[in-house]
Amino acid sequence: MALHQLTDSERLGHSVPQNESTGVQSVVLMVTALPAFLADDFPGDDFPALVTEVTDRLVGAEHILDLSIRGASTVAITLGMSGPRAQLVADPALAPAFEADLSAAMRSAGHVGATVAIVSAGPPMSTSKRTDALWQEKLKQLQFEVVRLSEDCAFRREIAQILERDSLRTVFQPIVTARGGRTIGFEALSRGPSGHRWERPDLLLLAAERGGLSSLVQYEMARSARRRAAERLTSPDHLLFINAPDTRFWTEVKPDPEGSEGKLWPRNRVVSEVSERTPIANVPAVWEVRDRAREEGIRFALDDVGAGYAGLAALALLAPEYVKVDMSIIRGCDSDPAKQAVIAALTQYARRAGATVIAEGVETTHELQVSVDLGVELIQGFLIGTPVEFPSQ
Repeated sequence: MALHQLTDSERLGHSVPQNESTGVQSVVLMVTALPAFLADDFPGDDFPALVTEVTDRLVGAEHILDLSIRGASTVAITLGMSGPRAQLVADPALAPAFEADLSAAMRSAGHVGATVAIVSAGPPMSTSKRTDALWQEKLKQLQFEVVRLSEDCAFRREIAQILERDSLRTVFQPIVTARGGRTIGFEALSRGPSGHRWERPDLLLLAAERGGLSSLVQYEMARSARRRAAERLTSPDHLLFINAPDTRFWTEVKPDPEGSEGKLWPRNRVVSEVSERTPIANVPAVWEVRDRAREEGIRFALDDVGAGYAGLAALALLAPEYVKVDMSIIRGCDSDPAKQAVIAALTQYARRAGATVIAEGVETTHELQVSVDLGVELIQGFLIGTPVEFPSQ
């Protein structure tokens, strides 16, 4: 679509000379109605009028130096940075405000929306050159989106294959009493296929999110953990700690299928680990899911305490049976009085709330001794045992 300058009659009353001839410092907004590729005449003759109307409302008609169009779907508008409202023209916030205002105006007119790009004035440059530069930048953005969408589809296929082949792995790390070392349960940690680029759980979940399969992968992680625990853990008294980053998976969404008794670790021996790395936004919904889960016998552990948003607030809201002190607090606690103070405070608060404290990431005997002295009741970490697929019991 060829760029053309509007005639005086087409300028909707604005026949100011080009900025290179006036020497006025200017800003160029290039506005593209999407999806422009559907038809050359989209969104119709009213688009330049809508752009002018919104510009007039935001910064004033006196700042419009020039308006040109590319087909009927893209408008480049040059704004002069002089006059009583020049600070609005120069404000970087103008672009998102313009986009929101124009999108609302287009919806009212029966159109779908718009995107906006803004560039500050540099050396004198014609409007056509500015528009061409901005248009090329927009094309690059669209090409990037095409590549990203292609990658997302590839991620989706690969994640689906992992699930179809039942290639998710589960490793178990013991949790023991601080005094005596008796194993009370295991944390089930999910992994991708061995040697796969997504073997690490964080990379696997990131790829699943890119592929639109995050919920399904989290569900399969929880279900696989219970199935493999039933196969590999021998003591019915052990607890199974399962990570549940999404509240929907505190109860695994669906009831256990008929005939699954004995094939899945029982719900009343499951501890759902809830991370506090993200804030709790909808408190009533959290309480509802928590109470429904407890009716099925599921217990809760507040994970990563000390490393997220509001550990004590989450502790009060969730009322968990277990509190897991983050490994970043435990590491080196034997030589750090500040970390010792945090551990002491958490153990005292948890004790008053009726919760049991677990120290995560214990790697040395000194860290273990300090944790015990400060009131920690349960221990987890490499000093006790590494995560393995077939734990010794």
